[in-house]
Amino acid sequence: MQPVVRVHADTNAWAIPFPAYCDGLRGGCLSPGEETWVGGADVSPDRGTSGVRVTIGFTTSTNPANIQSDNDLGAGIATYAGCGSLCPLPYSVDYVYYGFVDLSHSGRIRFDSSGWFTCEWGYCPSFISNTPKDCITAENGWNTCPDSYHSQLFHDSWTCSDCTSLADDFLVEMTWSGGSAIWNYYKTCPIAYWCLEHTFSNTPPSSWPAGAVGAYFKTGTGQTSCYISPCSPQWYHFQFGTSALYNIGQGGWSATFDDPEYLSNDCNSGYLSWCLVPNAQAFDGYSSYFDNTYALGGKVFTGGTPTTAGNFNGVTPNGASAYGCSSGVAFQWTGNSPIDQDGMNLWTNAGTGCSFAQDLSSVSASPNSVPADGVSTSTITAQLPASEPNIQIHFFTTLGGLSSSTCTTAGNGACSVTITSTNTGTATISATPCFEGNCASTETSVTFTVRPTTIEIYTYPTTDIYCRSIGLAIDQPLPVPWWPPYQSGYEIGTPSSQGGNCRSLTYYTYPQLAAGSHYVQVAVSGYVPNYAWHAIVYVNGAQIAQGDVGRNQILQANFNI
Repeated sequence: MQPVVRVHADTNAWAIPFPAYCDGLRGGCLSPGEETWVGGADVSPDRGTSGVRVTIGFTTSTNPANIQSDNDLGAGIATYAGCGSLCPLPYSVDYVYYGFVDLSHSGRIRFDSSGWFTCEWGYCPSFISNTPKDCITAENGWNTCPDSYHSQLFHDSWTCSDCTSLADDFLVEMTWSGGSAIWNYYKTCPIAYWCLEHTFSNTPPSSWPAGAVGAYFKTGTGQTSCYISPCSPQWYHFQFGTSALYNIGQGGWSATFDDPEYLSNDCNSGYLSWCLVPNAQAFDGYSSYFDNTYALGGKVFTGGTPTTAGNFNGVTPNGASAYGCSSGVAFQWTGNSPIDQDGMNLWTNAGTGCSFAQDLSSVSASPNSVPADGVSTSTITAQLPASEPNIQIHFFTTLGGLSSSTCTTAGNGACSVTITSTNTGTATISATPCFEGNCASTETSVTFTVRPTTIEIYTYPTTDIYCRSIGLAIDQPLPVPWWPPYQSGYEIGTPSSQGGNCRSLTYYTYPQLAAGSHYVQVAVSGYVPNYAWHAIVYVNGAQIAQGDVGRNQILQANFNI
Protein backbone atom coordinates (compact mmCIF):
# COMPACT_ATOMS: atom_id res chain seq x y z
CA MET A 1 0.00 0.00 0.00
CA GLN A 2 1.42 3.36 -1.05
CA PRO A 3 1.54 6.13 1.57
CA VAL A 4 -0.79 9.10 1.15
CA VAL A 5 1.16 12.14 -0.04
CA ARG A 6 -0.26 15.57 0.65
CA VAL A 7 -0.37 17.74 -2.45
CA HIS A 8 -0.22 21.44 -1.62
CA ALA A 9 -2.18 24.01 -3.55
CA ASP A 10 -1.38 27.69 -3.13
CA THR A 11 -1.58 28.78 0.47
CA ASN A 12 -4.51 30.57 2.03
CA ALA A 13 -2.09 32.32 4.37
CA TRP A 14 -0.16 35.35 3.19
CA ALA A 15 3.39 36.38 4.04
CA ILE A 16 3.01 39.52 6.13
CA PRO A 17 5.26 39.87 9.21
CA PHE A 18 2.59 39.92 11.92
CA PRO A 19 3.42 41.88 15.07
CA ALA A 20 5.51 39.82 17.47
CA TYR A 21 5.42 40.67 21.16
CA CYS A 22 9.00 41.33 22.20
CA ASP A 23 10.58 42.51 25.42
CA GLY A 24 12.40 45.56 24.21
CA LEU A 25 14.10 46.27 27.54
CA ARG A 26 15.60 42.82 27.97
CA GLY A 27 16.06 41.91 24.32
CA GLY A 28 14.56 39.07 22.34
CA CYS A 29 11.02 38.18 21.34
CA LEU A 30 9.01 36.45 24.05
CA SER A 31 6.19 35.34 21.82
CA PRO A 32 7.56 35.43 18.28
CA GLY A 33 5.29 35.31 15.29
CA GLU A 34 5.58 32.73 12.60
CA GLU A 35 6.92 35.08 9.94
CA THR A 36 10.51 35.84 9.06
CA TRP A 37 11.50 39.40 8.20
CA VAL A 38 14.41 41.47 7.00
CA GLY A 39 14.06 44.96 5.63
CA GLY A 40 14.98 48.59 5.61
CA ALA A 41 13.69 51.27 7.91
CA ASP A 42 13.51 55.04 7.83
CA VAL A 43 15.92 56.16 10.54
CA SER A 44 15.39 59.90 10.12
CA PRO A 45 13.69 61.83 12.93
CA ASP A 46 10.13 60.73 13.67
CA ARG A 47 7.33 62.64 11.92
CA GLY A 48 3.73 62.26 10.83
CA THR A 49 2.73 61.66 7.22
CA SER A 50 -0.47 61.14 5.26
CA GLY A 51 1.09 58.60 2.88
CA VAL A 52 3.91 56.13 2.27
CA ARG A 53 4.87 54.13 -0.81
CA VAL A 54 7.62 52.05 -2.42
CA THR A 55 8.32 50.26 -5.71
CA ILE A 56 8.65 46.48 -5.34
CA GLY A 57 10.01 43.94 -7.80
CA PHE A 58 10.88 40.27 -7.93
CA THR A 59 13.88 39.97 -10.20
CA THR A 60 13.60 37.79 -13.29
CA SER A 61 16.08 35.41 -11.67
CA THR A 62 13.40 34.60 -9.09
CA ASN A 63 11.98 31.12 -9.58
CA PRO A 64 8.67 30.67 -7.70
CA ALA A 65 9.27 26.91 -7.65
CA ASN A 66 12.04 27.55 -5.12
CA ILE A 67 9.35 28.70 -2.66
CA GLN A 68 7.94 25.71 -0.77
CA SER A 69 4.41 24.74 -1.80
CA ASP A 70 3.09 25.59 1.68
CA ASN A 71 5.09 28.82 1.90
CA ASP A 72 4.78 32.31 0.41
CA LEU A 73 7.22 35.13 -0.24
CA GLY A 74 6.00 38.59 0.69
CA ALA A 75 7.46 42.00 -0.12
CA GLY A 76 5.91 45.19 1.14
CA ILE A 77 5.66 48.04 3.59
CA ALA A 78 4.59 48.36 7.21
CA THR A 79 3.81 51.66 8.86
CA TYR A 80 2.61 52.81 12.25
CA ALA A 81 -0.50 54.72 13.25
CA GLY A 82 -0.96 55.68 16.88
CA CYS A 83 -3.85 56.27 19.21
CA GLY A 84 -4.53 59.84 20.26
CA SER A 85 -5.52 61.42 23.57
CA LEU A 86 -7.99 58.60 24.25
CA CYS A 87 -5.13 56.28 25.05
CA PRO A 88 -3.14 57.54 28.03
CA LEU A 89 -0.98 55.06 29.89
CA PRO A 90 -1.53 52.28 30.77
CA TYR A 91 -4.12 51.95 27.98
CA SER A 92 -1.81 52.59 25.09
CA VAL A 93 -2.84 51.02 21.78
CA ASP A 94 -0.90 51.23 18.54
CA TYR A 95 -1.72 50.16 15.01
CA VAL A 96 0.39 48.78 12.18
CA TYR A 97 -0.84 48.86 8.58
CA TYR A 98 0.56 46.57 5.91
CA GLY A 99 0.63 46.69 2.11
CA PHE A 100 2.26 43.62 0.55
CA VAL A 101 2.82 41.89 -2.76
CA ASP A 102 2.71 38.14 -2.15
CA LEU A 103 4.32 35.52 -4.45
CA SER A 104 3.42 31.82 -4.15
CA HIS A 105 5.00 28.56 -5.27
CA SER A 106 2.80 28.52 -8.41
CA GLY A 107 3.68 32.11 -9.36
CA ARG A 108 0.36 33.52 -8.16
CA ILE A 109 0.58 37.16 -7.06
CA ARG A 110 -1.73 38.66 -4.47
CA PHE A 111 -2.02 42.16 -3.04
CA ASP A 112 -2.52 41.86 0.72
CA SER A 113 -3.68 44.80 2.83
CA SER A 114 -4.32 44.57 6.56
CA GLY A 115 -4.36 46.44 9.83
CA TRP A 116 -3.48 45.22 13.34
CA PHE A 117 -3.80 46.68 16.81
CA THR A 118 -1.21 46.15 19.55
CA CYS A 119 -1.94 46.97 23.19
CA GLU A 120 1.50 48.06 24.20
CA TRP A 121 1.47 47.65 27.97
CA GLY A 122 -0.91 44.70 28.24
CA TYR A 123 -4.00 46.86 28.69
CA CYS A 124 -6.49 47.46 25.89
CA PRO A 125 -8.98 50.34 25.90
CA SER A 126 -12.61 49.22 25.92
CA PHE A 127 -13.31 50.28 22.34
CA ILE A 128 -10.62 47.85 21.20
CA SER A 129 -11.74 45.04 23.51
CA ASN A 130 -15.32 45.37 22.27
CA THR A 131 -14.43 45.48 18.56
CA PRO A 132 -14.85 42.20 16.61
CA LYS A 133 -11.50 40.93 15.38
CA ASP A 134 -10.63 39.61 11.92
CA CYS A 135 -9.56 36.12 12.98
CA ILE A 136 -8.29 33.68 10.32
CA THR A 137 -6.31 30.47 10.66
CA ALA A 138 -4.44 28.65 7.92
CA GLU A 139 -1.43 26.45 7.21
CA ASN A 140 1.26 25.66 9.78
CA GLY A 141 -0.48 27.33 12.72
CA TRP A 142 -0.88 30.68 10.93
CA ASN A 143 -3.27 32.76 13.05
CA THR A 144 -4.28 36.41 12.78
CA CYS A 145 -5.58 36.54 16.37
CA PRO A 146 -2.77 35.17 18.55
CA ASP A 147 -4.14 36.75 21.75
CA SER A 148 -6.42 39.50 23.03
CA TYR A 149 -3.58 42.06 23.09
CA HIS A 150 -2.63 42.00 19.43
CA SER A 151 -4.85 40.85 16.57
CA GLN A 152 -5.88 41.66 13.04
CA LEU A 153 -8.67 44.21 12.67
CA PHE A 154 -9.28 43.89 8.92
CA HIS A 155 -7.74 42.56 5.72
CA ASP A 156 -8.11 42.44 1.95
CA SER A 157 -6.39 39.75 -0.13
CA TRP A 158 -6.77 40.22 -3.89
CA THR A 159 -5.35 37.95 -6.59
CA CYS A 160 -3.92 39.80 -9.57
CA SER A 161 -5.09 37.84 -12.62
CA ASP A 162 -2.92 39.69 -15.13
CA CYS A 163 0.26 39.76 -13.02
CA THR A 164 1.87 37.01 -15.05
CA SER A 165 5.42 38.29 -15.49
CA LEU A 166 8.09 38.63 -12.84
CA ALA A 167 9.56 41.34 -15.03
CA ASP A 168 6.76 43.61 -13.78
CA ASP A 169 7.30 46.01 -10.91
CA PHE A 170 4.64 47.01 -8.40
CA LEU A 171 4.01 50.32 -6.70
CA VAL A 172 2.43 49.89 -3.25
CA GLU A 173 0.95 53.08 -1.84
CA MET A 174 -0.90 53.68 1.43
CA THR A 175 -2.51 57.04 2.19
CA TRP A 176 -5.04 58.62 4.52
CA SER A 177 -7.86 60.63 2.98
CA GLY A 178 -11.06 61.87 4.59
CA GLY A 179 -10.62 59.69 7.66
CA SER A 180 -10.06 56.47 5.69
CA ALA A 181 -6.89 54.53 4.95
CA ILE A 182 -6.50 53.78 1.24
CA TRP A 183 -4.32 51.17 -0.44
CA ASN A 184 -3.42 51.54 -4.12
CA TYR A 185 -1.53 48.82 -6.00
CA TYR A 186 -0.06 49.70 -9.39
CA LYS A 187 1.69 47.53 -11.97
CA THR A 188 3.99 48.52 -14.82
CA CYS A 189 2.01 48.70 -18.04
CA PRO A 190 2.62 49.43 -21.73
CA ILE A 191 1.05 52.89 -22.06
CA ALA A 192 2.37 54.51 -18.88
CA TYR A 193 4.84 53.50 -16.25
CA TRP A 194 2.18 52.70 -13.66
CA CYS A 195 -1.39 51.51 -14.11
CA LEU A 196 -3.74 51.02 -11.18
CA GLU A 197 -4.53 47.33 -10.60
CA HIS A 198 -6.38 47.33 -7.29
CA THR A 199 -7.55 49.66 -4.56
CA PHE A 200 -8.86 49.01 -1.07
CA SER A 201 -9.96 51.29 1.75
CA ASN A 202 -10.80 50.96 5.42
CA THR A 203 -12.56 53.40 7.70
CA PRO A 204 -12.29 52.96 11.48
CA PRO A 205 -15.55 51.68 13.00
CA SER A 206 -18.17 54.34 13.58
CA SER A 207 -18.58 53.00 17.12
CA TRP A 208 -15.07 54.12 17.97
CA PRO A 209 -14.79 57.48 19.71
CA ALA A 210 -13.19 60.36 17.89
CA GLY A 211 -9.41 60.22 18.09
CA ALA A 212 -9.27 56.45 18.61
CA VAL A 213 -6.83 56.26 15.71
CA GLY A 214 -4.99 59.14 14.15
CA ALA A 215 -5.81 59.68 10.48
CA TYR A 216 -2.12 59.66 9.60
CA PHE A 217 0.88 57.37 9.58
CA LYS A 218 4.30 57.90 11.08
CA THR A 219 7.71 57.51 9.57
CA GLY A 220 11.13 57.79 11.13
CA THR A 221 12.64 56.54 14.37
CA GLY A 222 12.64 57.39 18.04
CA GLN A 223 12.94 55.98 21.54
CA THR A 224 10.54 56.03 24.46
CA SER A 225 13.16 56.58 27.13
CA CYS A 226 16.72 55.94 28.14
CA TYR A 227 16.54 57.09 31.73
CA ILE A 228 17.11 53.58 33.02
CA SER A 229 19.38 50.80 31.86
CA PRO A 230 18.87 49.00 29.62
CA CYS A 231 17.27 51.60 27.37
CA SER A 232 13.96 51.15 25.62
CA PRO A 233 14.44 49.92 22.06
CA GLN A 234 14.59 52.18 19.06
CA TRP A 235 11.42 51.92 17.01
CA TYR A 236 11.06 52.41 13.28
CA HIS A 237 7.68 53.61 12.14
CA PHE A 238 8.09 53.01 8.40
CA GLN A 239 9.72 49.80 7.20
CA PHE A 240 10.01 48.08 3.81
CA GLY A 241 11.26 44.57 3.28
CA THR A 242 10.63 40.90 2.66
CA SER A 243 8.91 38.17 4.63
CA ALA A 244 7.88 34.51 4.35
CA LEU A 245 5.60 32.20 6.29
CA TYR A 246 8.78 30.43 7.32
CA ASN A 247 12.40 30.40 6.20
CA ILE A 248 12.59 29.52 2.49
CA GLY A 249 16.07 28.14 3.11
CA GLN A 250 17.39 28.27 -0.44
CA GLY A 251 18.30 30.74 -3.13
CA GLY A 252 16.72 31.53 -6.48
CA TRP A 253 14.77 34.57 -5.35
CA SER A 254 15.28 38.26 -4.70
CA ALA A 255 13.04 41.20 -3.84
CA THR A 256 13.90 44.79 -4.75
CA PHE A 257 12.71 48.01 -3.13
CA ASP A 258 13.12 51.32 -4.92
CA ASP A 259 12.40 54.87 -3.84
CA PRO A 260 10.64 54.50 -0.47
CA GLU A 261 8.80 57.79 -0.06
CA TYR A 262 6.47 59.62 2.32
CA LEU A 263 4.14 62.63 1.92
CA SER A 264 5.47 65.75 3.60
CA ASN A 265 6.59 69.34 3.28
CA ASP A 266 10.12 68.23 4.20
CA CYS A 267 11.27 68.34 0.58
CA ASN A 268 8.96 71.11 -0.67
CA SER A 269 8.00 73.80 1.81
CA GLY A 270 5.38 75.23 -0.52
CA TYR A 271 3.34 72.11 -1.28
CA LEU A 272 2.74 68.69 0.18
CA SER A 273 4.93 66.36 -1.90
CA TRP A 274 6.37 62.89 -2.01
CA CYS A 275 9.83 62.87 -0.42
CA LEU A 276 12.46 60.15 -0.59
CA VAL A 277 13.31 58.51 2.73
CA PRO A 278 16.64 60.25 3.29
CA ASN A 279 18.28 57.76 5.68
CA ALA A 280 17.68 54.01 5.80
CA GLN A 281 19.18 51.12 7.76
CA ALA A 282 18.62 47.35 7.68
CA PHE A 283 17.02 45.31 10.50
CA ASP A 284 15.91 41.72 10.96
CA GLY A 285 12.77 40.35 12.61
CA TYR A 286 14.27 40.53 16.10
CA SER A 287 15.18 44.20 15.90
CA SER A 288 12.48 45.66 13.65
CA TYR A 289 10.46 47.34 16.39
CA PHE A 290 7.61 49.48 15.14
CA ASP A 291 6.68 50.48 18.70
CA ASN A 292 8.11 49.92 22.15
CA THR A 293 7.18 46.24 22.56
CA TYR A 294 6.27 44.88 19.12
CA ALA A 295 8.53 43.95 16.20
CA LEU A 296 7.74 42.83 12.67
CA GLY A 297 7.60 39.04 12.37
CA GLY A 298 9.83 38.23 15.30
CA LYS A 299 11.91 35.74 13.32
CA VAL A 300 14.82 35.96 10.94
CA PHE A 301 15.83 34.51 7.62
CA THR A 302 18.91 32.50 8.38
CA GLY A 303 21.24 29.94 7.00
CA GLY A 304 22.29 28.93 10.49
CA THR A 305 21.13 29.41 14.06
CA PRO A 306 18.92 32.47 14.72
CA THR A 307 20.63 34.99 16.90
CA THR A 308 19.69 38.02 18.94
CA ALA A 309 23.23 39.30 18.95
CA GLY A 310 22.59 42.18 16.58
CA ASN A 311 23.63 40.46 13.37
CA PHE A 312 21.86 38.37 10.78
CA ASN A 313 22.53 36.25 7.72
CA GLY A 314 20.62 34.02 5.32
CA VAL A 315 18.92 36.93 3.54
CA THR A 316 20.87 40.16 3.41
CA PRO A 317 20.86 43.54 1.62
CA ASN A 318 22.47 43.75 -1.79
CA GLY A 319 23.27 46.74 -3.97
CA ALA A 320 21.92 49.41 -1.64
CA SER A 321 22.49 52.82 -3.17
CA ALA A 322 21.14 56.32 -3.50
CA TYR A 323 21.92 58.71 -6.33
CA GLY A 324 20.19 61.73 -7.77
CA CYS A 325 16.50 61.49 -7.01
CA SER A 326 16.36 57.73 -6.49
CA SER A 327 17.35 55.06 -3.98
CA GLY A 328 17.02 51.31 -3.75
CA VAL A 329 18.09 47.99 -2.28
CA ALA A 330 17.54 44.27 -2.93
CA PHE A 331 17.14 41.59 -0.28
CA GLN A 332 18.29 38.19 -1.47
CA TRP A 333 19.32 34.78 -0.19
CA THR A 334 23.01 34.49 0.64
CA GLY A 335 23.06 31.36 2.83
CA ASN A 336 25.30 31.42 5.87
CA SER A 337 27.30 34.44 4.75
CA PRO A 338 27.82 37.28 4.83
CA ILE A 339 26.85 38.17 8.38
CA ASP A 340 25.41 41.66 8.41
CA GLN A 341 24.81 43.96 11.32
CA ASP A 342 21.43 45.27 12.40
CA GLY A 343 21.53 48.99 11.85
CA MET A 344 23.88 48.83 8.86
CA ASN A 345 23.39 51.86 6.61
CA LEU A 346 21.60 51.33 3.32
CA TRP A 347 21.94 54.99 2.34
CA THR A 348 22.22 58.44 3.89
CA ASN A 349 21.02 61.86 2.76
CA ALA A 350 19.16 60.51 -0.26
CA GLY A 351 17.10 62.77 -2.48
CA THR A 352 18.46 66.11 -1.33
CA GLY A 353 16.66 68.80 -3.30
CA CYS A 354 14.21 66.28 -4.82
CA SER A 355 10.43 66.34 -4.49
CA PHE A 356 7.65 64.65 -6.43
CA ALA A 357 4.17 66.08 -6.88
CA GLN A 358 1.23 64.34 -5.27
CA ASP A 359 -0.77 61.88 -7.33
CA LEU A 360 -3.25 63.58 -9.61
CA SER A 361 -6.63 63.97 -7.96
CA SER A 362 -8.39 63.53 -11.30
CA VAL A 363 -7.98 63.19 -15.05
CA SER A 364 -11.13 64.04 -16.97
CA ALA A 365 -12.27 64.05 -20.60
CA SER A 366 -14.78 66.47 -22.11
CA PRO A 367 -16.64 65.27 -24.03
CA ASN A 368 -16.27 61.55 -23.37
CA SER A 369 -17.40 60.61 -26.89
CA VAL A 370 -16.46 62.28 -30.19
CA PRO A 371 -16.56 61.31 -33.87
CA ALA A 372 -13.47 59.59 -35.25
CA ASP A 373 -13.05 62.16 -37.99
CA GLY A 374 -9.54 63.39 -37.13
CA VAL A 375 -10.94 66.86 -36.44
CA SER A 376 -13.33 66.60 -33.49
CA THR A 377 -11.48 66.89 -30.18
CA SER A 378 -11.90 65.92 -26.57
CA THR A 379 -10.11 67.96 -23.91
CA ILE A 380 -8.12 65.98 -21.34
CA THR A 381 -7.60 67.86 -18.07
CA ALA A 382 -5.24 66.77 -15.30
CA GLN A 383 -5.77 68.18 -11.81
CA LEU A 384 -3.40 68.11 -8.84
CA PRO A 385 -4.96 67.95 -5.36
CA ALA A 386 -3.25 71.24 -4.46
CA SER A 387 -3.16 74.36 -6.61
CA GLU A 388 0.47 73.77 -7.43
CA PRO A 389 1.75 75.57 -10.55
CA ASN A 390 4.63 74.73 -12.88
CA ILE A 391 4.36 70.92 -12.59
CA GLN A 392 4.85 69.13 -15.89
CA ILE A 393 2.21 66.47 -16.52
CA HIS A 394 2.97 63.61 -18.93
CA PHE A 395 0.22 62.01 -21.04
CA PHE A 396 -0.05 58.66 -22.83
CA THR A 397 -2.85 57.19 -24.96
CA THR A 398 -3.74 53.82 -26.42
CA LEU A 399 -5.55 55.31 -29.44
CA GLY A 400 -5.51 58.54 -31.40
CA GLY A 401 -3.16 61.47 -31.19
CA LEU A 402 -2.53 64.01 -28.44
CA SER A 403 -1.98 67.68 -29.16
CA SER A 404 1.03 67.42 -26.84
CA SER A 405 2.54 64.71 -24.65
CA THR A 406 2.96 67.18 -21.79
CA CYS A 407 1.40 70.26 -20.26
CA THR A 408 2.37 72.46 -17.32
CA THR A 409 -0.02 73.22 -14.51
CA ALA A 410 -1.30 76.74 -14.04
CA GLY A 411 -1.98 78.47 -10.73
CA ASN A 412 -5.03 76.25 -10.14
CA GLY A 413 -2.94 73.07 -10.37
CA ALA A 414 -4.52 71.98 -13.64
CA CYS A 415 -3.58 71.81 -17.32
CA SER A 416 -5.03 70.27 -20.47
CA VAL A 417 -4.25 68.68 -23.82
CA THR A 418 -6.61 67.55 -26.58
CA ILE A 419 -7.01 64.26 -28.41
CA THR A 420 -8.32 63.34 -31.88
CA SER A 421 -8.57 60.10 -33.82
CA THR A 422 -9.41 58.83 -37.29
CA ASN A 423 -10.00 55.33 -35.90
CA THR A 424 -13.01 54.20 -33.92
CA GLY A 425 -12.67 52.64 -30.48
CA THR A 426 -11.96 53.64 -26.90
CA ALA A 427 -8.78 55.50 -26.02
CA THR A 428 -7.38 55.06 -22.51
CA ILE A 429 -5.47 58.20 -21.58
CA SER A 430 -3.03 58.08 -18.66
CA ALA A 431 -1.40 61.05 -16.97
CA THR A 432 1.37 61.23 -14.40
CA PRO A 433 3.07 64.19 -12.68
CA CYS A 434 6.62 62.86 -13.08
CA PHE A 435 8.90 60.21 -14.56
CA GLU A 436 11.29 59.83 -11.63
CA GLY A 437 10.30 58.56 -8.21
CA ASN A 438 7.16 56.48 -7.90
CA CYS A 439 4.66 58.78 -9.57
CA ALA A 440 1.45 56.90 -10.25
CA SER A 441 -0.75 57.24 -13.32
CA THR A 442 -4.37 58.35 -13.34
CA GLU A 443 -6.64 57.39 -16.23
CA THR A 444 -9.67 58.49 -18.18
CA SER A 445 -11.16 57.34 -21.48
CA VAL A 446 -12.63 58.75 -24.67
CA THR A 447 -14.78 56.80 -27.12
CA PHE A 448 -14.27 57.61 -30.79
CA THR A 449 -17.42 56.79 -32.73
CA VAL A 450 -18.26 56.47 -36.39
CA ARG A 451 -19.22 59.92 -37.55
CA PRO A 452 -22.95 60.04 -38.40
CA THR A 453 -23.54 60.46 -42.14
CA THR A 454 -26.08 63.08 -43.17
CA ILE A 455 -28.28 61.88 -46.02
CA GLU A 456 -30.78 64.36 -47.47
CA ILE A 457 -33.50 63.37 -49.97
CA TYR A 458 -35.33 66.16 -51.81
CA THR A 459 -38.27 65.16 -54.02
CA TYR A 460 -40.90 67.10 -55.96
CA PRO A 461 -43.46 66.30 -58.69
CA THR A 462 -42.73 67.19 -62.30
CA THR A 463 -45.64 65.68 -64.34
CA ASP A 464 -47.63 64.09 -61.50
CA ILE A 465 -50.71 65.63 -59.91
CA TYR A 466 -51.12 63.04 -57.18
CA CYS A 467 -49.55 62.65 -53.75
CA ARG A 468 -47.31 59.59 -53.78
CA SER A 469 -45.44 57.29 -51.40
CA ILE A 470 -41.69 57.93 -51.31
CA GLY A 471 -39.28 55.11 -50.44
CA LEU A 472 -35.62 55.04 -49.37
CA ALA A 473 -33.24 52.14 -48.84
CA ILE A 474 -29.62 52.38 -47.61
CA ASP A 475 -27.13 49.73 -48.70
CA GLN A 476 -29.95 47.44 -49.85
CA PRO A 477 -32.31 47.42 -52.86
CA LEU A 478 -35.85 48.78 -52.83
CA PRO A 479 -38.69 46.49 -53.85
CA VAL A 480 -39.61 46.79 -57.53
CA PRO A 481 -42.13 48.03 -58.39
CA TRP A 482 -42.32 50.64 -55.66
CA TRP A 483 -46.05 50.35 -55.00
CA PRO A 484 -48.19 49.30 -52.04
CA PRO A 485 -47.81 46.90 -50.32
CA TYR A 486 -44.13 46.62 -51.30
CA GLN A 487 -43.04 49.82 -49.61
CA SER A 488 -43.57 48.49 -46.07
CA GLY A 489 -40.50 49.36 -44.01
CA TYR A 490 -39.01 51.67 -46.63
CA GLU A 491 -41.50 54.54 -46.83
CA ILE A 492 -40.09 57.86 -45.67
CA GLY A 493 -43.17 60.00 -46.31
CA THR A 494 -46.17 60.97 -48.39
CA PRO A 495 -46.31 64.63 -49.34
CA SER A 496 -49.60 66.28 -48.40
CA SER A 497 -51.86 68.12 -50.83
CA GLN A 498 -51.61 71.88 -50.80
CA GLY A 499 -53.81 74.05 -52.98
CA GLY A 500 -54.91 71.01 -54.99
CA ASN A 501 -51.30 69.96 -55.79
CA CYS A 502 -48.79 67.77 -53.98
CA ARG A 503 -45.85 69.71 -52.62
CA SER A 504 -42.22 68.67 -52.35
CA LEU A 505 -40.74 66.57 -49.54
CA THR A 506 -37.34 67.03 -47.85
CA TYR A 507 -36.17 64.16 -45.65
CA TYR A 508 -33.03 63.80 -43.49
CA THR A 509 -31.52 60.70 -41.90
CA TYR A 510 -28.25 60.25 -39.97
CA PRO A 511 -27.01 56.67 -40.12
CA GLN A 512 -23.66 55.62 -38.65
CA LEU A 513 -21.85 54.07 -41.59
CA ALA A 514 -18.48 52.41 -41.51
CA ALA A 515 -15.70 53.67 -43.74
CA GLY A 516 -16.04 52.36 -47.30
CA SER A 517 -18.48 52.29 -50.23
CA HIS A 518 -22.23 52.75 -49.77
CA TYR A 519 -25.36 53.49 -51.82
CA VAL A 520 -28.94 54.66 -51.43
CA GLN A 521 -32.00 53.99 -53.62
CA VAL A 522 -34.95 56.37 -53.96
CA ALA A 523 -38.31 55.72 -55.65
CA VAL A 524 -41.80 57.27 -55.82
CA SER A 525 -44.99 55.30 -56.40
CA GLY A 526 -45.90 57.27 -59.58
CA TYR A 527 -44.44 56.37 -62.96
CA VAL A 528 -42.38 57.99 -65.65
CA PRO A 529 -43.07 59.95 -67.84
CA ASN A 530 -46.72 60.90 -67.20
CA TYR A 531 -46.74 60.80 -63.40
CA ALA A 532 -43.09 61.47 -62.67
CA TRP A 533 -41.24 62.94 -59.70
CA HIS A 534 -37.72 64.29 -59.49
CA ALA A 535 -35.32 63.29 -56.68
CA ILE A 536 -32.00 64.80 -55.54
CA VAL A 537 -29.69 62.98 -53.13
CA TYR A 538 -27.18 64.81 -50.88
CA VAL A 539 -24.59 63.11 -48.66
CA ASN A 540 -22.89 65.26 -46.02
CA GLY A 541 -24.07 68.36 -47.88
CA ALA A 542 -22.74 67.31 -51.29
CA GLN A 543 -25.08 66.47 -54.19
CA ILE A 544 -24.45 62.86 -55.20
CA ALA A 545 -27.21 62.08 -57.74
CA GLN A 546 -30.47 63.34 -59.22
CA GLY A 547 -33.06 62.17 -61.71
CA ASP A 548 -36.71 61.42 -62.42
CA VAL A 549 -38.12 58.56 -60.38
CA GLY A 550 -41.22 56.36 -60.46
CA ARG A 551 -42.36 52.98 -59.28
CA ASN A 552 -40.08 51.21 -61.77
CA GLN A 553 -37.50 53.92 -62.22
CA ILE A 554 -35.30 53.82 -59.11
CA LEU A 555 -32.53 56.35 -58.55
CA GLN A 556 -29.34 54.92 -57.08
CA ALA A 557 -26.70 57.20 -55.55
CA ASN A 558 -23.26 55.73 -54.81
CA PHE A 559 -20.84 57.35 -52.36
CA ASN A 560 -17.83 56.68 -50.13
CA ILE A 561 -17.27 57.42 -46.44
